[in-house]
Amino acid sequence: MNSFDIIKTGDPILRKKCEEINDDNMQQMTWYLKEMLEFVKWKGSGAVWLALPQIGEPYRGFVIHAKNRNIVESEIFINPLLVSKSQASDFMDEECLSEPWVLVKMRRALSVVIEYTNHSWTRTKKSFYWFPARVIQHELDHLNGILLADYSK
Repeated sequence: MNSFDIIKTGDPILRKKCEEINDDNMQQMTWYLKEMLEFVKWKGSGAVWLALPQIGEPYRGFVIHAKNRNIVESEIFINPLLVSKSQASDFMDEECLSEPWVLVKMRRALSVVIEYTNHSWTRTKKSFYWFPARVIQHELDHLNGILLADYSK
């Protein structure tokens, strides 16, 4: 398992709208994503989610390892697309490994439907609820160059 140097606020890569992962870089980015998933599963990492731009790779991919009630969602998302989100929402404090000094009370949708390529390179569509839905929305922000601090303005 890799230990990643997390890119912090101020690095321009965090402000970039990420490029799609394509055939030319799919294997390398999938390797990174699998390593990232192991990293977030490791209790000492302090993370439950991580996006490729946070490790210096400007591509559309992220991982989550988030608990929803008694079910753990552990997944790799390649080229994710937000299909829909619920109008129902709630507030929760959010923090980020790339902005360790920022804590923002965020309103996020309670459920989302995402279309993405998984670790087996299969395109899939899936619904996520509560905490995993919140995490996915946070990571989609990273892929679009949006940081938590942007919401605190």
